[in-house]
Amino acid sequence: MIPILNPDGVARGHYRVDTNGINLNRCYINPSPKNHSSIYAIKKVIIHFHSKGKYFGFLDLHAHSARKGVFIYGNATNELDKQV
Repeated sequence: MIPILNPDGVARGHYRVDTNGINLNRCYINPSPKNHSSIYAIKKVIIHFHSKGKYFGFLDLHAHSARKGVFIYGNATNELDKQV
């Protein structure tokens, strides 16, 4: 379980971007270890467990800073199979 992928940004009041102004929701396909370190690290962990057959899926819980409620994403495709 990873409770938050942007702790440095959120601690400074930036819920959508990190402290460098990068929107981390836009770099999942090709994250940089330098510029998107939290996304890069979690993607490596997911791919590692998936390659060992120990990865079931993901559940991404989001809230909106200006609206009430939440939204949820889950794995509905085999995109990880293409990246392993």
